[in-house]
Amino acid sequence: MLFVDTEFNGFGGQLLSMGICSDQHDHEFYAAIYPPKEIHPWVKEHVMPLILVDYISYGDFQHKLVQYLMKHADEVIVADWAEDLSHLLQCLVGPNGFCFKVFPKLQLINSGKLYPKIPHNAISDARALRDWYEKEQEKNR
Repeated sequence: MLFVDTEFNGFGGQLLSMGICSDQHDHEFYAAIYPPKEIHPWVKEHVMPLILVDYISYGDFQHKLVQYLMKHADEVIVADWAEDLSHLLQCLVGPNGFCFKVFPKLQLINSGKLYPKIPHNAISDARALRDWYEKEQEKNR
């Protein structure tokens, strides 16, 4: 299983970063796109300082994401917020409507309280979702 989280420029805003981690605790994806000129004030204060990677172009981001997902083609991608899945799927559409040949299996869940080490950091939030999910699975065994 993979767990995804995104950071974006306010509700419905442009994707800024995405983190995906595996239940195998390896093979992570974390990347950030060059931000727009205007950043929502809350995002500017609470998210932008916590993007801990260099920015890349949207095209490079897509290429990196598709390569990652192709290596995990049979895994379910879990999110606890619909907009995370929306941003993920939007990244699979290239220029002129071209669709990358990646067909992820998606699962949207209602998570409990998450405790990321770095709140509002996409990879830290994805890891917190994974950790919460694993604890819930253990409780139900």
